[in-house]
Amino acid sequence: MREKEPGLRARQAARTRERILAAAKERFAEGGYEGTTVRAIAASAGVDPAAIIRHFNSKEQLFFEVLDRDSGWPILNDTPDDHLGEQVIRVWLQDWEGRDREPLLALLRVACSGGEIAERVRHAFADSALDYLETRIAPDEFREERLALVAIDIVGLVINRYVLLLEPLASMPAERVVELLGPRLQQHLRGPL
Repeated sequence: MREKEPGLRARQAARTRERILAAAKERFAEGGYEGTTVRAIAASAGVDPAAIIRHFNSKEQLFFEVLDRDSGWPILNDTPDDHLGEQVIRVWLQDWEGRDREPLLALLRVACSGGEIAERVRHAFADSALDYLETRIAPDEFREERLALVAIDIVGLVINRYVLLLEPLASMPAERVVELLGPRLQQHLRGPL
């Protein structure tokens, strides 16, 4: 019987971890990073606050784990360089429109809020963008400027379409957005600056 206990404990720990992640996702989406406490997450998950620290070490680590599960750059390995801008926008829209947006909106709110956690979120975005686009962006001296312009395009699209619900962008068909924004992103990725 004792041989089964470690396996049982591991399964219980995994279930507890999943409950905490689900509760954290919901709480961060509602209250943002600053407005969410470990106690509130624990109450929603039905666990002691110490369980959160035991599983995730800190609220910050829990926050990043929630975000890691729900964010990421689309995979575009087969996209030719001359269609990269359009395809990035297309896949990005498909991703945003095919998922629960709240965790990503929570990330956006934190990134805009200021403070140390916002700085870490901004650096994480820049690092992931650089890693993702490193082999796809034009190989010139404007690498950082290009990444900044890509961020403006993507974040601007997200804020205006999904946060501010700016019309006509909010209700525009995805392919029309691709048609209008794709060439601009293509210019920022591969064109002359």
